[in-house]
Amino acid sequence: MSLLVLRYSVLRLTLFAAVLGVLALLGARGVLLVALTVALSLALSYLLLRRQRDALAAAIAARVEARPHQAGGADEAFEDAVDDAERARLAAAQSAEAQQVMPDAEPPSARRAHPLP
Repeated sequence: MSLLVLRYSVLRLTLFAAVLGVLALLGARGVLLVALTVALSLALSYLLLRRQRDALAAAIAARVEARPHQAGGADEAFEDAVDDAERARLAAAQSAEAQQVMPDAEPPSARRAHPLP
């Protein structure tokens, strides 16, 4: 795959240099030269280097598919544990705050549904 990356990169740089040279010969200077070179070389590389780009994309996709798939790694388990601990801490803080505001109030878990008269 590295050969494909190298080949595509060299072709893009060559195209950029060629466009830069042509525009410089035509009289473009400064920011205009750079802006036109970037725009034209991008468009031309999109049109002219399709085969190389597709080959590189296929090689990258094949390499990604060849990787072993992990069903939930240690990072996800750690993040879940941290999230659960933070939610529990916030719930405890809200409960303590509610008891400070209304100390005689029943906690939400002790409330019963009373039928309306």
